[in-house]
Amino acid sequence: MKSRLLTFALACLLAASGIQARNPAQPSWLADAVFYQIYPSSYQDSDGNGIGDIPGIISRLDYIKSIGVSAIWLNPVYVSGWTDGGYDVIDFYRVDKRFGTNSDLVELIRQAHARGIKVVMDLVAGHSSDQNEWFLQSREGADLRYSDYFIWPSFKPDGDPLLNKFVATDAPRGPYYIKNFFDTQPALKTRPVRWRCGANSRTLSPFGWTRGWTVSAWIWRRAW
Repeated sequence: MKSRLLTFALACLLAASGIQARNPAQPSWLADAVFYQIYPSSYQDSDGNGIGDIPGIISRLDYIKSIGVSAIWLNPVYVSGWTDGGYDVIDFYRVDKRFGTNSDLVELIRQAHARGIKVVMDLVAGHSSDQNEWFLQSREGADLRYSDYFIWPSFKPDGDPLLNKFVATDAPRGPYYIKNFFDTQPALKTRPVRWRCGANSRTLSPFGWTRGWTVSAWIWRRAW
């Protein structure tokens, strides 16, 4: 058993070394970071409503620091439709009220940094919620601000290996859009797409913005 654990540990160490070698531009603190993943809903509840929240996380920072953690990986806290545990994001700019406010998030980051703890935000960059403003506008037509944020095939090709990604819709933009996982998660067009059904191939990303939050890093989640 011990030899298996040692082998596993060595494999993890070698893998981490390989990642470091392939990504020389990554932040130096990642090389020996000790991460503590927090899924907010099931973490500390500060107001007794049965759902964990950001003030609850803040109240546990001293404990997190005491066990040798140097970075928190915070699962999504954005406004969500909650069809996939927070990974169907309605508004990337606002904290879901079940967790608190944007100010609470800023305070979490400030207090974590004061203890030498980095905060890594889980950014869901591969898709949004079908209730997201971008998608609601995109479904209406091809010449609007957010029209090209999503993929709208004009027909469903036979034999395509990604047929399960096509979602039939009665949207004016229809008849199909491409999803990532659930139907409620339309895929964002974050790289060139050349579908056989003729969707355009411009490289577009809705994440051309920066926020004022002093976040240590982002986890760039992609489902492609």
